[in-house]
Amino acid sequence: MVHIPSFLVGSAVSGAGFLLIHRELSHRQRLTTRWYISEFAETQFNEFRAMARAKAKEATSQAAHSTSAPDIASLTGNATATWNKGVGSIRDLVGKTEKK
Repeated sequence: MVHIPSFLVGSAVSGAGFLLIHRELSHRQRLTTRWYISEFAETQFNEFRAMARAKAKEATSQAAHSTSAPDIASLTGNATATWNKGVGSIRDLVGKTEKK
């Protein structure tokens, strides 16, 4: 028979002890007390943020240097053509091709 409160306290103490020992051993090797996963995640986030800022700066500078407004008709025509191609490929896939 297991005494549940003793089991929970023992698990918490042994888990905390393991984490403290692991942190101290990692600290000796890496000279930091932060967890490796949190450092990796922060590095990835900072790289992503830097790339996003660079793209935003580039888009802003391109928009500032652009003197002509985009041709809306060509944009919608391209979207319509792409939509029609997608619908056609789905119809071909299903086997219900449009007869002309």
